[in-house]
Amino acid sequence: MSNSSLVDFRDYSPNHSGTRKHSITKIAIHHTAGVLTAAGIGSVFKSTSRQASCNYGVGSDGKIVLVVDECNRAWTTSSAWCDNRAVTIETSNSQYGGNWPVSDFVLNRLIDLVTDICKRNNIYPCTYTGDKNGVLQKHEWYAQTTCPGPYLGSKFSYIANEVNKRLKGGNYSSKTVSDLYRVRKSWGDSKSQKGAFKNLNSAINLAKKNKYKVYDNNGKQVYPAVKKANTSSSTSPKFIKYENWTGITQAVCNVRSAPNTNAPIVAQYQKNKSINYDSVYECDGYRWISYIGASSGQRRYVACRRLSGDTTPWIRF
Repeated sequence: MSNSSLVDFRDYSPNHSGTRKHSITKIAIHHTAGVLTAAGIGSVFKSTSRQASCNYGVGSDGKIVLVVDECNRAWTTSSAWCDNRAVTIETSNSQYGGNWPVSDFVLNRLIDLVTDICKRNNIYPCTYTGDKNGVLQKHEWYAQTTCPGPYLGSKFSYIANEVNKRLKGGNYSSKTVSDLYRVRKSWGDSKSQKGAFKNLNSAINLAKKNKYKVYDNNGKQVYPAVKKANTSSSTSPKFIKYENWTGITQAVCNVRSAPNTNAPIVAQYQKNKSINYDSVYECDGYRWISYIGASSGQRRYVACRRLSGDTTPWIRF
């Protein structure tokens, strides 16, 4: 058994059962229940105490990580029967909670990967029957879980149809997406995309025409240029206190890499979600709660209210 040539890098997990006891006839698609890059997915399965893994991960950045070789049985679906037969894929969400959506960009990369797995393992057609008899498998059929989430679960028929179109037409090669500049209203609004270009000037010309923005493959805005956050003493974070507590969001709240509204958004909490935090800061005209991200190991910040004007909090404590 070979591995997919679409893999961007390998980050092997020690959590697997060794060589499969059955040939590959299934593909189990899971969601990460979080917004994780491919590197983040790989890191999640490094610890032996977790007792979990997957064969592949498709990150929010569109990159694909190999976690367990296809020839080996990963520990993903809570079922030896399924995991011995299925190549398992963890797929990143595009936001937290709600119906656990997946971006169009990541969904297309997932379809690339499923197509490649079917081709190499002589699986055709790729079927979704709504039960264990089909090729595509759901975790929720084997355990008390909602995985792969409402959004991705609703896409299984679509995934099967798109894969079969490619297999039937002999179009097995995936599109090169790593170096494209995307023209969108916002990075999160993938449906608004007007085009994707290798040439930055071409992307900028289309963005100017439509009053849109241009983003690179990692979601960084490259046009119009984003002004860097002011790092003068007037906007330096002011530490307020240590406080191990939990807040409940009263609105959608962005998680940022720094306590500044110009800092990158790295995740998002939907309304009525709990946030465990350990410290409080003030900066950029806002009060911020802060914590260490479980998957990234980096300090994160969430604005909870303005310091002046309308100071109605967005988080209840």
